[in-house]
Amino acid sequence: MARLEEPIAPQEVRTGFQMTGSPVIAVTIIDCVPESDRFGEVLVVVRNPQTNATHPGTVSVPTQRVPPAVLPLLTRTEVSERWSSNERLSGHKAEIFVVESVLARKLGLADALEAGTIAFEARTGKLTTGEANYGSVAERITMANLLVRVVRGPGWIPEQTASFSSIRWVKPEALVGALEARQPLMVFPDADPLEVCIHGLCVSTTADLVRAGAVADALPGTESGPAA
Repeated sequence: MARLEEPIAPQEVRTGFQMTGSPVIAVTIIDCVPESDRFGEVLVVVRNPQTNATHPGTVSVPTQRVPPAVLPLLTRTEVSERWSSNERLSGHKAEIFVVESVLARKLGLADALEAGTIAFEARTGKLTTGEANYGSVAERITMANLLVRVVRGPGWIPEQTASFSSIRWVKPEALVGALEARQPLMVFPDADPLEVCIHGLCVSTTADLVRAGAVADALPGTESGPAA
């Protein structure tokens, strides 16, 4: 896993505006329920233009901004090497807290989390510093991509939310192929080709995790170390 090279601080963008510079959490969500028809697949989304003015119609994985103080808690060695379970640790661990925040806010799963009908394990998969482009401006950000394996209730994840106009499970290799070819219809075949695109740091870091074998290694029977 890459290491953070400098403190997180507000960054100057090319137009001279100040951006927050806050780090971003991306989540690579994997269906790890052996009985599921989507076993081993990853969750991909299309950002809803009505709620995302900076990246409308972009194929992505779920993301969320977090305060700078949270990031060091996700880069500790034990967080990148050991799975944490939301059933055992709840919000006592930073990785569980931020994943539950993404699932509740971006995927509408607050009730399912509260009722215990969906359960997951998480660990930090990749830390990257890169550039986010918003058309006329750009921002240098640090992104932590967390591996999230859903071990109960993947069927509770909806097909769309206020954040995402479309949500679906795809084979990991299909996501990598779509990104490399810059062909979003390879993972969202029913989308309007004039309204969707696939690029960006979030989906690129997930593709890196697929290429490195981290997604395959997350499946039951291949994990390194038990969940805490």
